[in-house]
Amino acid sequence: MKTLVVDNGGYSIKIGYADGECRTVPNAVFKSRTDRKRAYISDQLDELNERTGLFYSLPCERGYLVNWDIQRQIWEHLFTGYQPSETRIALSDPIYTVPAINDYSGEILFEDFGFSAVHKSAAPRWIGCAAAAVSSSNRLCLVVDSGYSFTHVVPLLDGQILQSGVLRIDVGGKVLTNLLKEWISYREINMREETYVVNECKEDCCYVSIDFDIDMKISRLKNETNTIRREYVLPDFRQNMRGFVRNPVREKDDLQKVSMNLERFSLPEVLFKPNDIGIDQLGIGEAVVESTKRIHEHLAPGLLQNIYVVGGSSLFPNFRQRLEREVRSGAPDLYGVGLASIPNPITHAWTSGAMLAKSDELPGGFMTRTEYLECGEDFMLEQRFLEFNDDPDYAEYLTNKLTKATSKSDDAFVQSTN
Repeated sequence: MKTLVVDNGGYSIKIGYADGECRTVPNAVFKSRTDRKRAYISDQLDELNERTGLFYSLPCERGYLVNWDIQRQIWEHLFTGYQPSETRIALSDPIYTVPAINDYSGEILFEDFGFSAVHKSAAPRWIGCAAAAVSSSNRLCLVVDSGYSFTHVVPLLDGQILQSGVLRIDVGGKVLTNLLKEWISYREINMREETYVVNECKEDCCYVSIDFDIDMKISRLKNETNTIRREYVLPDFRQNMRGFVRNPVREKDDLQKVSMNLERFSLPEVLFKPNDIGIDQLGIGEAVVESTKRIHEHLAPGLLQNIYVVGGSSLFPNFRQRLEREVRSGAPDLYGVGLASIPNPITHAWTSGAMLAKSDELPGGFMTRTEYLECGEDFMLEQRFLEFNDDPDYAEYLTNKLTKATSKSDDAFVQSTN
């Protein structure tokens, strides 16, 4: 039986059969200012040429799925061509879903679409389980998931989430895009309704500063001595469907553009310093170090040496270098710091889930349609939160794992210091 793997992100959905290719499509319904009668669902956006002033209908808010009508509409469009009655589905789920938010996924997937079996788990858990399955040296890993709505820091042991070390930062790509809209609108041209265009501007222009003070000094220089200043030429949706970056030119032309100077590095800086915009939380580098301090102290070396950085916000140039430098400065000197090499941070969670699905190693397995009809949604909820179970048997199970991992971490630590 085929398994459909769906990494259901707040900004995009990664979808495909476990033994096939992954498609990345928007997780939104769009309406155009020029044609408000038609709704463009997910990848139907490709059919729209004029993308100025787009209206967004999002199923997720702050990383949580709250608008199930919109999500069902998107899923119905994306599941076309699949055969749910002959297919299992593995669906990613947010960590720490608020109990007040109703979860209708079981009802929709089983009753509306008719899937034969459903698996639900947090995307970082897929990553941790897949890493441990590849090599015993990856039993301990720490996932930094910096996406659209938030950034999560998640330590794992054998694919099991270490709850006390999980941290959430309320800064992601959405916050940065909205912030850039305000900056450009205040300084140059009103872009408050141009979320789509400004988001592309952010992706094309911005980078993480390795030395913020030096970049700030350079951005204050004039003319050619300022090597940071760029112009972002806005798309006209006739000749240019996407804007592009160019060096400033003195000659006047008819192209509409915005100037990007210190905004290029000040914007991603918020990921590392949320206090700059009034969010009283740790930056990503500080959160990684703090996460390792909140769990068994002997596990810290193994976690710091095996950091997985995923999510769209990690694609800014210099992001990994800056994160590694900050973690290195905050961690004990004797501990090594290593970031795992990941070909595609956006699809890595899907790739991990697909690998586990092909080998039938998804954590917790699947809930069948028969089990759902007999036990209902409550049983699925209990299975979903297995990693946060506090019963004595589970505590003993985890303690045994900690003891084994501690001895291996200590051996690795001794070898690294000799």
